[in-house]
Amino acid sequence: MIILFTSYFNFHTNRNLSKYKTVTIDVYDDAISESNENVVLDIDAQCGALLGNNRYSLTIIDNEIPEGVVINEISQGSASKEYVELVVTGTPGTTIDLRGWIIDDNSGIFSAGYGTQLGIAPGHIKFSDICTWEKVPVGSIILIYNDSDKNVKITMLDDPTDANLDYTYVIGVGASNTTCATMSNSNLYFSSDCVKPNNTSYDQYTPPIYTNVDWNAMQLRNGGDALQVRSPSGGFFMVYLMVPKVQDLIVQLVHSIK
Repeated sequence: MIILFTSYFNFHTNRNLSKYKTVTIDVYDDAISESNENVVLDIDAQCGALLGNNRYSLTIIDNEIPEGVVINEISQGSASKEYVELVVTGTPGTTIDLRGWIIDDNSGIFSAGYGTQLGIAPGHIKFSDICTWEKVPVGSIILIYNDSDKNVKITMLDDPTDANLDYTYVIGVGASNTTCATMSNSNLYFSSDCVKPNNTSYDQYTPPIYTNVDWNAMQLRNGGDALQVRSPSGGFFMVYLMVPKVQDLIVQLVHSIK
């Protein structure tokens, strides 16, 4: 929040009226989604001041709704049967442009600490620059899963464009036996950078070199990992840190938006 304090004092000297003291605080909305802010004002009376020492506090309520996608549910699977369920957030009744948004596992700064190299699957996945993702209705669910080892809990048919208009996109992403550069079939809806971030380039997303999408670019480590969402510029939007895997662990989020 940008807070501008403007103070002035208005005193009536009429003997039949009390003295009035007025302080005006102007608060300007910065259009950035963030937590509420608490402000404490200390009045420090100087010689001859008509105000006494006092402390005042107020809470500035942030009313912006973060626009993007948040993690709603994930599964590390019983083997590699992984999936990620995302929910589109923003002002109800509007649409969000998801082109270029990034999904990744640990980029080197989560899961046991920076530099531990735990759970860093080289590369990341991004939403492709196509019309499907240009105007996605707020509240939509996007289910992305490893279709090379499909989780039996996923019973819905693939629907990458929400053709049945139920606000649910279901998309399978293949996993290669080696690297994403060897994937034979391109996926129209996502693409992968096969290299960044990795064990030597922690948390680096530029310059990207995108090719066919590969689930392995965000494969989840069963012994502990992280799943994160970033804006097209690489800015951090949300992360969920995972504990070591229990058999067929499914983690349901409460929320961890930053």
